Amino acid sequence: MFRETVRQAGLNKYLFEMANIRDQCSWVHMKQKTEATEKAEDLVRMAVANARMIQPLGEHELSVIPKAVVVGGGIAGMTSALKIADQGYEVYLLEKEDKLGGNLWNLHYTWMARTFTLCSKAPSIASGIIR
Repeated sequence: MFRETVRQAGLNKYLFEMANIRDQCSWVHMKQKTEATEKAEDLVRMAVANARMIQPLGEHELSVIPKAVVVGGGIAGMTSALKIADQGYEVYLLEKEDKLGGNLWNLHYTWMARTFTLCSKAPSIASGIIR
């Protein structure tokens, strides 16, 4: 919000520096007023020192290659790979073992006897590229 206001004023938004004494001092140290004041003074002093050194930054646009690599074919890896693939990215799933699943193979049953939906998608994942 503050950077946007600076930008709307015609300035480089990266020239903004803030000492957030409300969140970091007054609310956190409500009952230690002396310590809160000392901490606030330190935060303001550090923000001013940093503001003296700030240089304007620019923004660059980069092209994105719509591909991803997920390392690990356990439950987290398969879930991540499927979520990324659902967003339209080509996903390469890397697994060091000869089968996917990780610790899933050590489970005999799940909470409330539910089956994992990942198991039904295993054939499409096993090809190594999820589409």
